[in-house]
Amino acid sequence: MARRGAGTPFLRQLSLLLLLHLGGTLGCASVTVGPPVVPLGSAVTASCTVQRELCQGLEQGRVRISWMLDNKPVAGSQRQGPGGTEVSNLTLPRFNHTQARLFCCVEWNGTKQRVGMAEIRAGCKSAATTGHPPSQQGRALAQALSPPDPPAKPLNLSCVLNLDDYGLTCQWQQGTNSHLPTSFVLKCMASRAQAVTGCTPRGGHSHCTVPRRLLQLYRQMEIWVSATNALGTAESEHLLIDPMDVAKLDPPTLQSIQSIPFQTDCIALAWDVARGTKHMELQCELRYRAPKDPAWALVSGIVGQAGTAQRCGFLFGTQYSFQMRCRRSSASALGSWSEWSPSRNYTTHEKGECESPRGCPL
Repeated sequence: MARRGAGTPFLRQLSLLLLLHLGGTLGCASVTVGPPVVPLGSAVTASCTVQRELCQGLEQGRVRISWMLDNKPVAGSQRQGPGGTEVSNLTLPRFNHTQARLFCCVEWNGTKQRVGMAEIRAGCKSAATTGHPPSQQGRALAQALSPPDPPAKPLNLSCVLNLDDYGLTCQWQQGTNSHLPTSFVLKCMASRAQAVTGCTPRGGHSHCTVPRRLLQLYRQMEIWVSATNALGTAESEHLLIDPMDVAKLDPPTLQSIQSIPFQTDCIALAWDVARGTKHMELQCELRYRAPKDPAWALVSGIVGQAGTAQRCGFLFGTQYSFQMRCRRSSASALGSWSEWSPSRNYTTHEKGECESPRGCPL
């Protein structure tokens, strides 16, 4: 009998510990936090309500409630609530963690048992662009007075139309990290139509492709990125573009280069556009350089679908590399240039060489 009595307190203690744990998950205690997502540095309030009758072993005696923020004790107040419940309230004046767990604990026999938990997340407030960096006091005052901000707006939105499948691929840069889960959606709107979701990036990427069926070619469309987290929504600057203006063209082809008769410091260059762009009016650029030149020389304003271009001022007996690129002539400043064509080399003739009226071919 003495041996049985010696084991009884241990079994009772083990039973109480298990019941407290199960009671926390089954409704022995409930923790509310308002709100569970806040701007970094804001105050957080929480409440823990313990229902004595559901915590077996605590039906008699005083219930003592305490708090733990992760592994750090924090102090709260306690009062008796309706229906024989015990309620503890807690205020954290400045929550400076991006994420933490707040535990409600019940003390029994000098041991703290966790009976309820809530997760708190905090995000950064987006900085206001005033043109002048705010002082430390100014930042603190602005944070105290201003309401919670949505995520920082996405930046540098740009789009390119693929002429193979006519999908519009757009990319952007995410704003300042808010330390909160943030979702991004690319929105698009045709004239006199409602905005629709063009595409949603996957795997945390900052790009996605709008399918052809959602695009209106040769007409203006409005395109932007929407970022959303628990504090709100922010939008990028809106682009107003004709998708065809940002089409990524294949580069043109340099067909031949030759000297101009009796003007051996001049060359004539013949070129043709890529297949699939012959129906477009194009503007093109030519660039060239000698091996020792520090930079490319650029010739702009070449207009047409195919033809020739002339340029003078070349050194005699010197090898030059030539490249060309094109885009739609109606494209705005947002229009995409093709890649530069593969280099074609040509060596100018020595002075007095090649006076044929037909020129000196490559």
